[in-house]
Amino acid sequence: MVTLENEKYLIEVDELGAELSRIRSKEYDLEYMWLGDEKYWLKHSPVLFPFIGRMMDQKYLYQGRLYGMSRHGFAPTSLFSVQKLSDRVICTLNAVERDDFPFDCTFEMSYILLSDGIDMVARIINRSKCGMIYTYGGHPGFNVPLEKGLSFDDYHLYFPEAGKKVYRKLFGPNFLDSGMKEEFSLPNGRLDLTHSLFDNDAVVLENSGSVVEIGSDKGERSVVVTYEGFPYCGFWHAMQKDAPYVCVEPWMSMPGPEGRTLVLEEKKDFIRLEAGGINEHRIGIRLK
Repeated sequence: MVTLENEKYLIEVDELGAELSRIRSKEYDLEYMWLGDEKYWLKHSPVLFPFIGRMMDQKYLYQGRLYGMSRHGFAPTSLFSVQKLSDRVICTLNAVERDDFPFDCTFEMSYILLSDGIDMVARIINRSKCGMIYTYGGHPGFNVPLEKGLSFDDYHLYFPEAGKKVYRKLFGPNFLDSGMKEEFSLPNGRLDLTHSLFDNDAVVLENSGSVVEIGSDKGERSVVVTYEGFPYCGFWHAMQKDAPYVCVEPWMSMPGPEGRTLVLEEKKDFIRLEAGGINEHRIGIRLK
């Protein structure tokens, strides 16, 4: 575990999975990030790469060859090398000649500590001699409630950039992408939190903008997550439980299709990166 702090915040990053595992406010003596509990969920902020979510039978096809891949890709279970600088922690993984992924690449996950929060920056370098196909997503979990005396139901999600029509992406019986969506109501850009909202897994929204705030009309503390360039954002806690946290999950793509094996070349919402190319994806966390 690597610890980094400035005058206002202390963060911890785990070498396993390059996972941000703690955000503590010194000013308010407040833990913003979910610290994990086996009753609900032991993780904190998994890094989703090079796949998001599940695939049928945890397998996919590329150029006619069948590969296996665990849920959310190999990043969450990989050991990263870590470099600590004055204002950031940089986690690096070289994925070369893997049995579960046909491309050579370097994946860097940086956590930049700021005066008002943290930037999470994923950097992908394609070291293959051909184009690379991948996706990326974040999964940070935040404590709800954030203040004593408040309850989970006192909180809401606020989407200041939500479009006139917001859609919820629908999952099939195996929690895979059904290819369908339905209109989803966000009155005044707001979604009140209830535990029952997550009884059937994540709520994944499209056209809800690139900013969401977790806050309460009864409290002062809040979390703002920004995710420019991510077409989807999911919201989740452990299904059918009274879990005291919410995960904000910006996704570059949807999981695998329901009822059939994912064919990598056909996955239109995955990212294509040319040989030698470099991409960056940034998620911002601002704390109030």
